[in-house]
Amino acid sequence: MRLAATMAVLMMLGAPAIGQEMTATEEAAYTALWQLTQQGQELLAAGDLAGAEAAFADVLALVERDLPDEALTRAAALHNLAAVRADLGQFVQAEAMARAALDIRRRLGEAGAIASSERLLGTILHDLGQLDEARALIEASVVAQLNDANVPRVSLEKDMAALAELTALLGDPAAAMQILGQLEPYLPQMTPSQAVAVYAGLGRVQSIMGRPELAEAAYRQVLTLSAGLAFGAEWRPQDQAVALGNLGTMLLRQGRAAEAEPLFRQALTGAQGGAVAANLLDGLGAALAAQGVMQAAWQAQRQALDLRLAALPEDHPQVAASFATLGATLLRAGEFAVAEQTLSRAVALLAQRNDGLRLARAALALGAAEAALGKPGFARAKAALADLQAILPKDHPDLVRAGFSTAWLGLAEGQAPEALSLARVALAGFAAQAGRVGADATIAAAQEPDMRRQVLALVDAAYEVDPVGLMDEAFQAAQWATASKAARATRRMVARFASEDDALGQVVRAKQDLVDLWSAKDAELLERLARGADSAAVQAEMAQIDARIAQTEAAILAANPQYEALVSEHVLTLAETQALLGPDEALLMIVPAVDASYVFVVSATAAVWHRTDLGQEAMSLQIKALRADLDPSQQTRSAAALTDDAPKTGPSFDRGTAFALYQSLVAPVQPVLTEASRVLVVADGPIASLPLALLVGAQPQGDDGDPKALTDTEWLAKRYAFATLPGVQSLVGLRDRVAPSDRGGFAGFGAPDFGGTSQPVALAGFFDGALARAAALQGLAPLPATRTELRGLARALGADAADLRLGADATEAAVRGADLSEVAVIAFATHGLLAGEITGLAEPALAFTPPAVPSPLDDGLLTASEAARLKLRADWVILSACNTAAADGTPGAEGLSGLAQAFLYAGARGLLVSHWPVRDDAAAALTQAAVAARGRGVGQADALRRSMLDLMQKPGMAHPMVWAPFVVVGDGR
Repeated sequence: MRLAATMAVLMMLGAPAIGQEMTATEEAAYTALWQLTQQGQELLAAGDLAGAEAAFADVLALVERDLPDEALTRAAALHNLAAVRADLGQFVQAEAMARAALDIRRRLGEAGAIASSERLLGTILHDLGQLDEARALIEASVVAQLNDANVPRVSLEKDMAALAELTALLGDPAAAMQILGQLEPYLPQMTPSQAVAVYAGLGRVQSIMGRPELAEAAYRQVLTLSAGLAFGAEWRPQDQAVALGNLGTMLLRQGRAAEAEPLFRQALTGAQGGAVAANLLDGLGAALAAQGVMQAAWQAQRQALDLRLAALPEDHPQVAASFATLGATLLRAGEFAVAEQTLSRAVALLAQRNDGLRLARAALALGAAEAALGKPGFARAKAALADLQAILPKDHPDLVRAGFSTAWLGLAEGQAPEALSLARVALAGFAAQAGRVGADATIAAAQEPDMRRQVLALVDAAYEVDPVGLMDEAFQAAQWATASKAARATRRMVARFASEDDALGQVVRAKQDLVDLWSAKDAELLERLARGADSAAVQAEMAQIDARIAQTEAAILAANPQYEALVSEHVLTLAETQALLGPDEALLMIVPAVDASYVFVVSATAAVWHRTDLGQEAMSLQIKALRADLDPSQQTRSAAALTDDAPKTGPSFDRGTAFALYQSLVAPVQPVLTEASRVLVVADGPIASLPLALLVGAQPQGDDGDPKALTDTEWLAKRYAFATLPGVQSLVGLRDRVAPSDRGGFAGFGAPDFGGTSQPVALAGFFDGALARAAALQGLAPLPATRTELRGLARALGADAADLRLGADATEAAVRGADLSEVAVIAFATHGLLAGEITGLAEPALAFTPPAVPSPLDDGLLTASEAARLKLRADWVILSACNTAAADGTPGAEGLSGLAQAFLYAGARGLLVSHWPVRDDAAAALTQAAVAARGRGVGQADALRRSMLDLMQKPGMAHPMVWAPFVVVGDGR
């Protein structure tokens, strides 16, 4: 037993050679070392970092006391203790120990041990932000494993993945992908732990390149592969915590906070304090803050700060950054006094370091906290903005956000003219970045709720300074604010799926490569600024990349103007908009902000705008209440047919709230609408989930449940034919379309085979995304009555059973494989899903019969990006089972915007889309009557209006839940 103990210690700790005689004291020491080392390794594998640290500290103390001359043994003890202290976030102590271990091993020339120490020290320096030296050390370890037969390849895959990450962080994403590409052919032969390392590295590189959706896929693969690994040396609870946290972070960056939150919580159960737990708590706080759970958010980030204070000196950059993060969340939570104290501490700590970027950010937030407390914070914010302008390149996203934030502070202090100037500079930067790298890179998806308020600083300042003279400028700025997350996601997805065979596809991919390179260089820039390194060369490279992106954009525009119109960000002036409108048309744009809303009305000859005190939250509550009246049971569309007898009373509808909304939003601009018969609506935020046809234009009379009173109500449907536009700029492409021909043809897809009883719910799993989505689809409620609806529509159009795909035949593959290029009317009667309603669903989609085995061609979901690739010339695309509210009734029509944009891009002239589950008899009556009127030459918007007015006059049909669910999406002609 004593000999076995001695042999084990010799291998692990580098004891004297076997032939060298040991004293009894030395033998006893090695036996104790073996026992303590084994204990430490077991505790480490079990995730008990504190216990492992204590054991390895005892090992080092024993070596220094009883074996002071055994250099290799001391190096091994230093190495093990450094590794566990790094896991605990004690990077400064860990660095010193790791350097000492590496110095000893280099002096003694043990190649395998040297490579191991290089790997450890490189990892620690990576965490400390010393990237150049970290990369050199990791590269040396990789080279040794590849070229020295005496160096075992114990972690080659992990080291190459780390080398790729550092290469990307240092601004060379192409080289990083080449490193990972060398590993790809060997993935099938790798062990699960080796493959996990490769996919983790791929996720980190994709994240650095600004591709959170691709990083998400890589991190999901990490969790899938690691599911079969038992906890041990190759896969510790700490490793799983990191993997879960990485996935949660990618979901956060895509604006999917509700999905990210449980991942952070689950990860925290495996984290054992230290840096990992602190990072997870910060992530949890960000996820909670994004959902408005502010107290829990700042409490989580306070715990993160406490962990860092316990492990690091107060002047450490991570401690200062943690104070700044906590302060910003406290500010958002309305805890202004505590936020001021916390941010003041962050500013003081950052001022001691050469970290101008973080200092300026913290100072800007401190100015906001001071302003909220009635103190003059605008001056501090302007100084911080000036500091940022001296540090960052022109039009950098951080400058955009800081400029808008400072403008808002100026408005709060009554400095509207100066705020207007600041907002103009910020918007110019926003537009420049949006044009070159996409608005999503300028303001990320996770910051989407803040984007509207940011951009609207210019609109609010214009209203304060000169509402008449600056109306055109405000109109253009408001269009930037209405660009929905879903619409931008659709544009990005369409760009990704551009043809791989034609010249356009090559140019699009070239642009994406340049955007990725810009993102990587930006990450390098921010890293260099954070440690006070020179950044002039990186900024020069970014300027060159900007110029190349602009050249590529010009090539795309020359190759395909229609494609460019979809994927680019641009706005229209008032004059350009008026030139696109007919004499009987008006455009109505509604833009909610936090504490106000802005309404613009434009006709061919006039324009006006108005600011109302109705803010987004109050508007959302009103619309949620109205939606409850429209879909009170939140049931599926299968309802009993209405009888021909008119009931004396029935379901009520809160016409008073509908009238109040009209008074706030429409009545002030009513004079310009007087001459219009068709109103084109661009609605943002909660109002996008409510058809304006059911607003009430006069004080309602009678009881809200009286069918006669409902019939006699002055609904706006009686005044105007409405059509919904995805954005003002979409009017350009729609007006360029040719008038519909006399061709006919019908295709219907519906009544898929679903086996559930509920509306869509998100799954808690985080493994195979396609399998999870297929399982979720199986749980959707069936829609058997849509068979009747589609068959009736087919009969009305002279089609037959061969034009329908129902039940098991209603698959995604059937849609994508059908020739729809000459079909005039295409109807989809199935569930429409919003992004996030099913785990991993990052864009809106239509649900179809789930396949037995999901594949890239058929996973049961026709996403917006896939719909955009269809080849259509349809006059109508009918989506008759969509729901533009979440399961709790919260309005969420941004998903409709993205899906509608995709079908319009595919070639459809117009869409007929439902806002809530529709009664089957009503759905059939509305769609058939609208299509029939369209066949007689009536415009699309007016065709729907006529069918609604006719239906509401019939017995039992007066409630707007029956006649108002559909809207026309398109230009309405």
